[in-house]
Amino acid sequence: MLLIMSGDEKADLGVRFAYRSIENQRFEDLKVIFFGPSQKRILEYSGEMKKMLDELKKRGAVDAACIGVAKDLGIEKPLEDLGLTLVPVGNRIKYFLEKGYQVISF
Repeated sequence: MLLIMSGDEKADLGVRFAYRSIENQRFEDLKVIFFGPSQKRILEYSGEMKKMLDELKKRGAVDAACIGVAKDLGIEKPLEDLGLTLVPVGNRIKYFLEKGYQVISF
């Protein structure tokens, strides 16, 4: 599971890593969760970054983004319009850890 939190180039690296990992079938089941500043960052994507994010969503790799952060930043609607599921991220992290996933963070 990739936990992407950064609101700068590190978030981009996480998305790129996820995209290349899916493309090259590096993991049996890769899931991406957006949390914190990354949620605002991905709304600014265009070009190649937008295409990678769209492909990750299309392939079911994007699990969710944090509802609490989205509310605090006033970006619930834009994230939903982007096709993200908004949930309490702590619950999702717990779920994946209990299922045996390892966390990689960016």
